[in-house]
Amino acid sequence: MMKTRRLSQGVTLMTLIASTLYAQAAPQTQERTIRRLPIERNEPLAITDTKVNGRSVSFDQKFVANDDWIRSLVISVKNKSDKLILFAELDLFFPRPTNSKNQLAMFNLLFYGNHPLLTRPPTPDERLAGIAPGETVEIGFSVQNFVGLQQFLA
Repeated sequence: MMKTRRLSQGVTLMTLIASTLYAQAAPQTQERTIRRLPIERNEPLAITDTKVNGRSVSFDQKFVANDDWIRSLVISVKNKSDKLILFAELDLFFPRPTNSKNQLAMFNLLFYGNHPLLTRPPTPDERLAGIAPGETVEIGFSVQNFVGLQQFLA
């Protein structure tokens, strides 16, 4: 599911990943599903494609993948606005085990741009780099962020 809000010339996108990600045993192939929050009016970014292991997958459609499928997750977004977007973040929500107090857990290290822009204004040089109007970029996990996700889910 996805929700957007503007932050200091940036955008935060939220995506719900509904799937068991890591098992204790050897990687297993099973059905997975990616869901999106309802699209809000005037969202500046549009998700144009979602890929797992290089293959396009549709929201709310089951696909088969191993336990480490999220390592290859790449989401393509297009700037629908008439402004340069300096930062975009995709927040991932994961279902908790049924015996957990909380229904969902959030992890938000899937982003485009300079993360410190969430807490400070951009420098003059930073104002020149971003997702231009009409431009499409791919957002995926860095190695460091994927390691952090594995630790979070453990």
